[in-house]
Amino acid sequence: MLLILCLFDTEDSAEERKSSSPLEVPAYEYVYDAAERLQGPEGSSVELTVQTGPEIKHLALTQAKISLNPVKSRLCEVPGSEKNYPKIGYIKLTSFNQKASASVKEVINTLRSNSVNAFVLDLRDNRLDKGVIVYICDNHGVRDIYDTDGSSAIAASEPLAVLVNMDTASASEILTGALKDNKRAVLFGEPTYGKGKIQSVFQLSDGSRLAVTVSHYETPANNNINKVYF
Repeated sequence: MLLILCLFDTEDSAEERKSSSPLEVPAYEYVYDAAERLQGPEGSSVELTVQTGPEIKHLALTQAKISLNPVKSRLCEVPGSEKNYPKIGYIKLTSFNQKASASVKEVINTLRSNSVNAFVLDLRDNRLDKGVIVYICDNHGVRDIYDTDGSSAIAASEPLAVLVNMDTASASEILTGALKDNKRAVLFGEPTYGKGKIQSVFQLSDGSRLAVTVSHYETPANNNINKVYF
């Protein structure tokens, strides 16, 4: 599916709008380019033209600050044979943003205060302790290593299960690979998406775009995340 996005400032003249070239965005690959063009000062306006096949829609949008909490949680009690029921902390991470890390820490601390015995981390539909988190590699080998010394680890000893599916991708797969290869968690669910390429996009003189893969992600066990499913 190809989205044709025409973005205008509401104060642009008709001539300026005619001379503006649309941004052709393959929906599955360059949605972040469209998101960047949609950003602006709070309260400002932008007009969006979206073409999907022969259908064209015109939308008038007002910029607003939206605060999204990417973390959901609940305490699950599993009936046991005695009064001391096992308690499991369920954590759903819907996306990775600036609030994700702090929110997860806060949720884990709250759940631990309720004497949880284990955790379930749900990374489905999400387009450590001491150890390597991820390698960034190019055709010359390992270029960068991201690791942790474990000094800020939370709930490093409780059993951990990670739920994944076909829409667990990118950052979610990096986290999944780090937990799996460091033997910190057991995975359950479906095969993940397999998106581990790092690409640079170049604008060409004819208006088209060239996506060049410059490197890829590898798990601590040196498994290439791209097209490799957990």
